[in-house]
Amino acid sequence: AEIKKVVSDELAKGDVQGVWMDAGDGAVSAVEAFEDAGKDYPVMTGEDELSFLRKWKDTDMTAMAPVYSNFQWRTPLLAAEMIFKGEEVPTEWVLPQSPITAEDLDEYLDRNKGMPDGHYAKFGGEDLSGFPEVWQDRVIP
Repeated sequence: AEIKKVVSDELAKGDVQGVWMDAGDGAVSAVEAFEDAGKDYPVMTGEDELSFLRKWKDTDMTAMAPVYSNFQWRTPLLAAEMIFKGEEVPTEWVLPQSPITAEDLDEYLDRNKGMPDGHYAKFGGEDLSGFPEVWQDRVIP
């Protein structure tokens, strides 16, 4: 609600040319502020959370989804596994950070069909046991 209010307040002051959000669900609120104001969508970003990707597809706005890699959550687990196996852990761990663009939006929506809105399209756990069923059945508050 706060994001929508902030964007609505800025729209009331004048022309907003773009919105940079690093949260998918929050970006949806920003898009809704433009809809409520009857304004054209600016260039937007909104991360790889499915709520934003779906809104992007539904509106056909100009957007991209930066990925603040959700591979981060599993990196320490992979490092711990390497340590327990006696393997050397890299001093630098480069995580994939390529954004989702208009060219590959449909691919990521198809790949994540059936996932809840709060799911991150590039979360990096597609090879985990129970995927995708466990994720599809979960309830996100």
